[in-house]
Amino acid sequence: MAMPTDPFSTLTVDPRDNLAGERYRILRPHARGGLGEVFVAQDSELSREVALKRMQSHLSHDAASRDRFVREAEITGGLEHPGIVPVYGLGTQSDGRPYYAMRFIRGETLKDVIGQFHTAEAQCHDLSVRSVELRRLLTHLLEACRATEYAHSRGVVHRDLKPSNIMVGKYGETLVVDWGMAKVAGSDDFAARGGLSSEPLLRPRSGSTSEPTAMGKALGTPAYMSPEQAAGRIDLVGARSDVYSLGATMYEILTGRAPVQGETVDELLRRAERGEFPKPREARSGVPGCLQSICLKAMAREPDDRYPSAGALAADLERWLADEPTEAHRERWSERVDRFLRRHRAWAQAAVIGIIVVAIVSWIGLVAVNSQRQLVVQERAKEHQARNLAKRAVDRYEDAVERLEKLANRPELSVLRESGEYRELLDSLRESKATILDE
Repeated sequence: MAMPTDPFSTLTVDPRDNLAGERYRILRPHARGGLGEVFVAQDSELSREVALKRMQSHLSHDAASRDRFVREAEITGGLEHPGIVPVYGLGTQSDGRPYYAMRFIRGETLKDVIGQFHTAEAQCHDLSVRSVELRRLLTHLLEACRATEYAHSRGVVHRDLKPSNIMVGKYGETLVVDWGMAKVAGSDDFAARGGLSSEPLLRPRSGSTSEPTAMGKALGTPAYMSPEQAAGRIDLVGARSDVYSLGATMYEILTGRAPVQGETVDELLRRAERGEFPKPREARSGVPGCLQSICLKAMAREPDDRYPSAGALAADLERWLADEPTEAHRERWSERVDRFLRRHRAWAQAAVIGIIVVAIVSWIGLVAVNSQRQLVVQERAKEHQARNLAKRAVDRYEDAVERLEKLANRPELSVLRESGEYRELLDSLRESKATILDE
C-alpha cells in the first residue's frame, strides 16, 4: 500500500481493508513500520479521528510477532501518563490480525523539530531568539524524561528512546511513542524501575514481560544505544540505559547530530559500546558548558556514573532552565558572578548607574577643583609680578631721590636746596614711594 504525499489527506480505502470492527472506520494510511501499519480511522462512537495500528498481513501467522504486537498495545495502554499516547481499545479483525486504536497525534517528531532548529540557527544571528528555541527543545526533553520516569516507576524500560520516538504536538504536547521494544521488569528487578516506587508494576495480560532476547544480541538504535545495549548485556539493561538514550537525544538537540557516527551497523555498535563520540562542544561550538556537563553525565559509559534516574536528569535540566546551579557542572567563579548579575539584574543595573553617577560627579568636582587651583596659581603669579614691578618702581624712586639729594648738595646749588620747590619735590617723591608700598 503506497503512502500518501500528504499524511492528513483523505483517501479512498478498499472496503476489504476496513476490517477494524464496527467502531473504527479506516480513512487513510498514515505510516508503516517493521511490524505494523498505521491508519487514520474514524471512531464512530465518539466522532473523532484516531490512529489505528494493526499487524501487517504477511506477519499475521507469526506467533512471536503477534505476541510482540499485543504486548506493545498492552504496555502502551497500561502507561497512563500525559506524556504517553493513550490507547482507546485493543481488538482483533475478522481476518485474525490484532489491532489497537490510540490518539492520533497531529505534530512532528522531535528529530524533525531539532533539524528545523539547527537549520534556522545557521541563518539567525539573534541570540535571544536562538536561546528561546533551545529552551523550548530542552523543555520537550524534560517532559520526555518525566514520562520515562513514570514508565520506570511501573517497571517498564523503553529501550529505544531517540528523537524520532518523541512526538511534539501542535500545541506544545510532548509524547513518548513506540513501546514495541519495551521490557517489563519482574517484581524483584528494581534496577529496571530505577528504584522502589509506590506505583504498581505493570502486568500485561498476555503474560509476556518482554520479547525474548539472547545474551549478546544488541537491541535498539545504535546511534542512541547505551554501551551495555550495544554489547548485548541484557542483564545490565535498565532504567539507566534509558537515561543514556535521553542524554543522546539531548546531544542531538545541542549539536544537530546523533552522538555516535559510523558507516556500518557494526562500526556504530563498536563505537557505542566503547562510548566513542566527540563532546558536544567539539561537535558544535557555542554549546553552553553546563549543558555539556549534563549531557555527558547522562551518557557516561558506566551505568553507575550516570544520573540514577530519568527524574534526576529532568531535575538538573529544570535547574539549568531556572538559572540555578546543577549537579553535573562545577561552576567557575566567573559563572557564579554572571548568574548573580542575571538573577539580580535590577540591583546590578542600579549599582552600575550609581557608580556612573558617582564617577561623573567626581569628575566634575575634580575639574572644578583643578580650575580653581589654576585661578589661584594665576592670581598668585599676577600678585608676584605686581610686587616685582612695585619693588622696581620703589628702587627707581629711591635712586632718583638719592641722586637729587646728591645733586642738591653741591655748593653751587645751595640756593636750590634751600628753595621751597625743592622741598616739595622731595616730599612728593616720598609720598609716591609710600603709596606704592601700601598697595
